[in-house]
Formats: sequence, C-alpha cells, structure tokens
Amino acid sequence: MSTDQAAVDALTIAAAADDPLLASVATDQATTITPIPLSALPAWRLLDVLWHGPAHPVRWIVAVDDDRAIVITGHPERWEALTVDAEVTTAEQAIELACVRTDAVRDMAKGYRRLSRAADISFRLPPTHEARSVLEMARTALAEVVTPPSATGHGPWTVTLWTLTDGALVRHEVVVARDGSTTETTLVAAEDLPVPLTH
Repeated sequence: MSTDQAAVDALTIAAAADDPLLASVATDQATTITPIPLSALPAWRLLDVLWHGPAHPVRWIVAVDDDRAIVITGHPERWEALTVDAEVTTAEQAIELACVRTDAVRDMAKGYRRLSRAADISFRLPPTHEARSVLEMARTALAEVVTPPSATGHGPWTVTLWTLTDGALVRHEVVVARDGSTTETTLVAAEDLPVPLTH
C-alpha cells in the first residue's frame, strides 16, 4: 500500500470506526495498517490494523471503502455486509475468502494460528522421556490430519481449514457461495494441547 493510501485509510478509520479506541489510534505513529489481499470483494479494502500500545498490541480487521470503515473483529455478523457485489469464480478464491474470513472474525483475545501443517504447532517440551514419547506419537498422528486449506465442489465450495485456538485444534468447514456468502461449522478435534500460552 502506498503511503498516501495508508494515510487515507487511517483517516477514514479514525472518522468512521465505531470502536472508540480504534478511532483514537488509527493515525497514531504506533499504528501499522497492512492490506489483506482478497480478490473476491472488489468493493472493499480489507486492512489489518495493529496498534503497538504501551501495555500490549491491539489488533483489528477493518473493511474500508471510500467513506466507510466497518470493524469486523468481534463482529462476525458484519461480514456478510462485505459480500455485496462479491463474485467468487474459482476454488482458489473460495479458499482465500474462507481463510481471510476465519482470521477476521475470530476472537482477538484468544491465542490463534491458522495451520497449513502439523509442524506449524509449537509444543512445550514435556519434562519426562515418557511424556516426550507420547508427544511424538501425537505429532505423527496430527501430521496425517492437519492439511493446508483445500476446497471441494464447483460453486458453492466447501473449504476445509485448521486453526489452533487457545490450545484447541479446530477444523473449520466454510461453505462459500459464488456470491461470496458463507456458512461455517467447526469441530474441536483436540483440546488442551501443550502449547505456549502466547501461541
């Protein structure tokens, strides 16, 4: 994103965002605004807004057009407002949209990582040899389960992806229609995995 476009987006967010903290820090020097590519929603720019505050970073995903800023973070019900004039024509676009949507509507207060493979999971090393053996068996089992995001169908598409959310391994199935509308179901495949709290 050009510096000029970033400045315009920051001003739009500051003027239009309904989150008081976000509006107050949108133009702060400690705030970075990074575009999120999403080809299926041509009417919107999706932005990852990260404020490096004095206590801890705060992140929002915000959709911006010429004069509006819609905060998606914490408001999954607002996602569908972005799909007006959307057009999904390929499985690749469906995967992109499903992944961005899952990342955007998540609870930012929870640890989160979207996974492409089991090796993306950083486990805490157990203290005993026996526990390490159990962990290695778990790694092997997960390697057969966790796969990169994939899509089946020809429109609508069913996109399957995996996340690590607060120590739980979660399978997401997101049905993406050609008009960009989505429905999602989730399944917790494993809980209380020994991962760092900050993961």
